[in-house]
Amino acid sequence: NINTVFTININITMTILTSPSFLTSLLPPNWRAFTAHSPTTTTTTSRNMCTYILSPEGRRFGTVEAVTIYLTELIEAKERQEKVGNMEIIRQKNGVSVIDEEREKVARKKKKMSDRNPLRNMLKRTLKRNCLKKKSLTKQLKKQKKRH
Repeated sequence: NINTVFTININITMTILTSPSFLTSLLPPNWRAFTAHSPTTTTTTSRNMCTYILSPEGRRFGTVEAVTIYLTELIEAKERQEKVGNMEIIRQKNGVSVIDEEREKVARKKKKMSDRNPLRNMLKRTLKRNCLKKKSLTKQLKKQKKRH
């Protein structure tokens, strides 16, 4: 006897059946609720009317749950940004500017990466070699002039 356990995940999305005017009173400012034909997968010509919610950015939501998830994610993102902003203010009060610190770090990284570049190193070697050749030639010419 083998007992097998099956788990079934069912996601049920329920369309909004309330009137748009009722939803508009519940929504944040600049959000809209409207009624439109619902998309159907069958070939029937009759379509049901569904209520949708439109955000100020233009995102359309078919369920109230989707709106609440979206809004909670927005709030969490703003809180994270505020925490980062507060950290920058604290750092600036301690005398270290975060922006200057980041710029210096980026400049050091660029310099380090450019030094690693083999083509740049080849250019440096060639320029140094040419410079040394010129110096040695000028020294030789000066010595020859002194002899004559």
